[in-house]
Amino acid sequence: MSSSVGEGFPSEHYYFGIRMWELLYGIILSFPIVAFVFVPVYYDLRVTSVYQYLELRFRSRVARRIASGTYALRTIIMLGVTMLTPSVALSGLAGLPLWVSILIIGSLTIAGSVTGGLRGVVIVDALQGVLLFFVCFFLAVLGFYHAGGFLKTFQINRERGRLDLFDFDFDPTLRISTVSALIGQLGMSVAGLGCQQNFVQRYCSMPTKKSVVV
Repeated sequence: MSSSVGEGFPSEHYYFGIRMWELLYGIILSFPIVAFVFVPVYYDLRVTSVYQYLELRFRSRVARRIASGTYALRTIIMLGVTMLTPSVALSGLAGLPLWVSILIIGSLTIAGSVTGGLRGVVIVDALQGVLLFFVCFFLAVLGFYHAGGFLKTFQINRERGRLDLFDFDFDPTLRISTVSALIGQLGMSVAGLGCQQNFVQRYCSMPTKKSVVV
């Protein structure tokens, strides 16, 4: 999970309610599609990147270069947002200049990737998930305590319409509905988890197909 998601989703929930949670429908449905459709193809062809698959599929190095070039450009743009978000948080927390925070986080990230390699990145991702779970749990307990308990928190959010779910309106102009969350996120998750190079590298670093699925 990127820093922009980790900090952006709580803000979304605070201002507009918990409907963003309905994105989970599409994310969960994408897992078996990726695991049983995309991953076996990469393993059976013994490719190490999704761009290698594109070259084999279309018998064209041009297709491979276009795909890798556009992904590199996208990654550079996304890294700006991904680096800025935690840097702003660190800057405010530690009282550091923003550029110093960016250098610290960037240096630590590069050092970890270089010394640990791809397998190290996978391990760090797993540890990050565990750490995020406990941090979110702690913050939830702290929030309940300051709001007067779980029931009081639930009542406040229900009165302000933050707990509304299951809106099956097909109107595409709505900010988010159950339908748009399911269809939109399913497509994004399948495209991202199944075709994005950073995920494909993780799959190919695992010893067996079964280990990826598990």
